[in-house]
Amino acid sequence: MKETREVTYKCGHIRPRKVDLDNLEEGLAYYLNKNCPSCAFKERHAAEYSATPEERAAEATKAAAWCAANGCCKLVGSEKQVAWAESIRYKFISANVADLQKLVDDGASQEILDKANALINERKNNSDVKWWINRRWSKAMLHDVAALTE
Repeated sequence: MKETREVTYKCGHIRPRKVDLDNLEEGLAYYLNKNCPSCAFKERHAAEYSATPEERAAEATKAAAWCAANGCCKLVGSEKQVAWAESIRYKFISANVADLQKLVDDGASQEILDKANALINERKNNSDVKWWINRRWSKAMLHDVAALTE
């Protein structure tokens, strides 16, 4: 039988969780060995959380220059949103361009190359900052072009 109990995580945060009363000690020990969901998320994405404002501004400037030089449309949103989305867009599109080059080097069919180019151009023409920001954690989107051959 399960019951909601206050459990203490490794990070020290306390949260209510359902634990099996038959194995109460094991259940509580399980949470003592892991971080709470918030701390685990921050740990997985530590690079983003540890960057200084100057580092983020430099990254946004680099991303904006790359996107402008590679035919990406202008993003629509507030100044902060645009800077953030530009960095996200740069990460995804540059990874997709690298995957496209690998497909070319590996001798992929023209049909796959056309699909890859269409996907990249669709991304380059997406000006919606909200769309980019909402997909910032998408691992699948990072290698959409490489997935075309699977």
